[in-house]
Amino acid sequence: MVRYFNKYELKENKKEYCQELKRITGLYKDKEYIEEVVKLDHDLNILDIGTGSNGFPGWLVKNGYENVKSCDIDDYRSYSLDIPFEKIDVSFEKFPYDDGEFDVIFCLNVLEHVENPFNMFREVNRVLKSNGLFVIAIPNGWNIFSKFSYLLHGKIEGWAKNNNHICFLPENKFWQFLSNYKLEKAIYTKRCSHKHFPLRHFRNVCYPKTKFFSKKICYFLRRVG
Repeated sequence: MVRYFNKYELKENKKEYCQELKRITGLYKDKEYIEEVVKLDHDLNILDIGTGSNGFPGWLVKNGYENVKSCDIDDYRSYSLDIPFEKIDVSFEKFPYDDGEFDVIFCLNVLEHVENPFNMFREVNRVLKSNGLFVIAIPNGWNIFSKFSYLLHGKIEGWAKNNNHICFLPENKFWQFLSNYKLEKAIYTKRCSHKHFPLRHFRNVCYPKTKFFSKKICYFLRRVG
């Protein structure tokens, strides 16, 4: 688990952070997610926000996507591929891209790390084309286990005391930010047990892949305004 660093501490602890990023398994290795991504045309202009070690942009390029750009608050890339990269603090800075420059924007496991989601959503909306695709993956703090955990212990699943998840949006506020997008596809992770669930008979069963049970969600959203 990556511990929390503010943007100034990130520079001081860059080596530790890079090592942790290498251990994180990317969403791009999930079969259901890959099946959706490979439907995209290879000539689309693509931006990956919070690129980390560069694993996902590298995967895109290796699979034939030619027009890929990436950005992060600093350069943590472990894979030295020739992909245009910009250092951006998405919480507070204007993205150095033109209005409507991108057909697709990926934001995978980034929102929970952002200090100011208002700025990030505004800039995504600015640089994404009308009818463009916004793909965002987040921990699912809205599931039933998280709600029980909050009621009993005041804790939200996925937002541990010492990890670097600092931004949690209530579901209605999340969708308020994205009111000009239409949901095309939702991918939910599978959960087969939950040791902390108070009803012991429900601790070791496989649950349906829905918003109410999964630990993570990935939304494919089409901009309609």
